[in-house]
Amino acid sequence: GIQNFLMKPINQSLLFDTIVNMFEMDKTGMTIQSSACPINSTEEYRVDGVHILLVEDNVINQEVASEILSSAGALVEIANNGQEAIDAVASKPYDLVLMDLQMPVMGGYEATKFIRADRKNQNLPIIAMTAHAMQGVEAECKAAGMNDYVSKPIDPQNLFSTILKWAKPKPVSSGDAGETPKRNDDNATAESKLPVQIPGIDIDKGLSRVGGNTKLYLKLLNDYATGYKSFIEDIRAAISEQKLEEARRLAHTLKGVSGNISADDVFSISEQLEKALTATPPEECNQLLEKLNAALHSVIDSIDALRKDNKEDDAGKQGLANVAEIEPILQQAAHMIWTDDVDADQAIAALKQALGTRFESEMSEIERSVDGFDFEAAKEPFRKIAAELKIGLDGTDHE
Repeated sequence: GIQNFLMKPINQSLLFDTIVNMFEMDKTGMTIQSSACPINSTEEYRVDGVHILLVEDNVINQEVASEILSSAGALVEIANNGQEAIDAVASKPYDLVLMDLQMPVMGGYEATKFIRADRKNQNLPIIAMTAHAMQGVEAECKAAGMNDYVSKPIDPQNLFSTILKWAKPKPVSSGDAGETPKRNDDNATAESKLPVQIPGIDIDKGLSRVGGNTKLYLKLLNDYATGYKSFIEDIRAAISEQKLEEARRLAHTLKGVSGNISADDVFSISEQLEKALTATPPEECNQLLEKLNAALHSVIDSIDALRKDNKEDDAGKQGLANVAEIEPILQQAAHMIWTDDVDADQAIAALKQALGTRFESEMSEIERSVDGFDFEAAKEPFRKIAAELKIGLDGTDHE
């Protein structure tokens, strides 16, 4: 029967949250700062050689969970939904499955029933992950054929003791086990790019969630800022179309991902909105939605400012040509953009090379626009680059 509970504060990607939060605590329940000894270095938390199938649909959560499990020695493979989990289990053996419950295509309950229908999988440990601590969930997990279920708050001992209850570490060669993250030059460089504080984000807590891996944490922040800019509009559209279950799912997803990077205000307001959409008429949720919109964009603006600062700091190191050398290249590219020249791609490529790693976001936007022959959309990022380099664009409009 179910002897343990693993529960995430997230709907769709909630393993990490679980895994992640467990890393925030030592045995006494005290928060571990990012400077503390990495949890993967403690023998009692090792899961060397344990072959784990992580069934999780959210990309950011996949990254976090994979990092944490791999750093403790596990061999991790990912399935994006229940159907992929069924296919994966049919194709090769695993020591344990971590199964999210709410996913597109097929959820965890249904996938577990399919997996158990094959007699060879009767003894495969399947641990449920869920954001909801509702009455009946334990019984549903058991009825579906799951062995265990983990809930938050979780400390490392709780999560890994659950895994180790069902799967034992194995002697493995150095090339087989998940590698312990190396605090190498890349991570040292990343640490120099992370400020003491970012408005709206608890950096210490966020870093502890990823075992102090600053490079990964910066990537997660970038992915968050890029991927969730229009998320409030998606929620608003779902409410407007009376698709309340979809709106709740989106709020739940935002809650989970925000928790993973420790954007605490967004996490809290997302949770409030999710609950309100269950018990409150949709029109009464507008004020809460606007509050969430302000909190989310405050965090995204903070991350964007950090990315801009880091790009500027990197400019000299990455071989940025001086402005005098860049100007004729930029002017040529701008002329072709403003005249809708379909051969502008070569000029854009030359400008990108001259800029090095600076203005990556703007250049990506320009490239996408030019590839789609949307020259008008390419003008604004061009103006931004020119303004920051203090270059006047010859013969172009400035509306």
